[in-house]
Amino acid sequence: MSFNNKFDLLVREFCDKVASTFNIKSDEVYRLWDSEASPSSSKAASPVKAKVSSSSTASVTPAASNDDTEITREKILSANKDMLIAMCKKQGVKVTGKKDELIQRLVDSLSAEKKEKKVEPPKKNSEPPVVKAVKDRMAELAIRKNKFGNFEHTQTSLVFNTDKMVFGRQLEDGKISELTADDIELCKKYKFPYKIPENLNTSKTLDDVKIEDIDEEVLDDDDLADDIEEEEDEEILEDE
Repeated sequence: MSFNNKFDLLVREFCDKVASTFNIKSDEVYRLWDSEASPSSSKAASPVKAKVSSSSTASVTPAASNDDTEITREKILSANKDMLIAMCKKQGVKVTGKKDELIQRLVDSLSAEKKEKKVEPPKKNSEPPVVKAVKDRMAELAIRKNKFGNFEHTQTSLVFNTDKMVFGRQLEDGKISELTADDIELCKKYKFPYKIPENLNTSKTLDDVKIEDIDEEVLDDDDLADDIEEEEDEEILEDE
């Protein structure tokens, strides 16, 4: 007799005992057991459970191993000398020396790793020298309307008129002073066109020259007449 037949016989005997005890039919007890047992479903489910458990174990194991192998400050301080030597080998530092020396080397190696992991801020791209020179020159030549409504060169306080010529210097009280010799030198430095004030205008017009010449000629004639009169007076005195 096979194993299945023997097992089925034992089940039937058990069902008969249950039926006689509770005064029910033996076939009903057997059918109830047969429907609840469902060996096919239990057999199919068990491999799945095994697979799930194995996969979950596999996924958890690496994480646990990573935590165990990671070197931290707490592990260094609580480790014995043999463990410290193993950590030194892993960190690539010297393994000889006292326990305190090994601890210090490992702590220093962790600090060095943290510094290396720090992200450096991106460096700003420096402007080409030509671009920087142009910007600096534009800043030097910046002419803006000031609070008094005048167009002023901010670096020198020189003021421009509507003809784009410098005609004075802006004062703090709002007034505009006439250009001085130093102001004109600044205009030449920045290549600004400027208007020479009257007090610095040394050029002579043709009319001024003619008037001066005429005055000199008149003075010469008067002097000559005086000389003639003096000579005549001297001759009269000699005759007497």
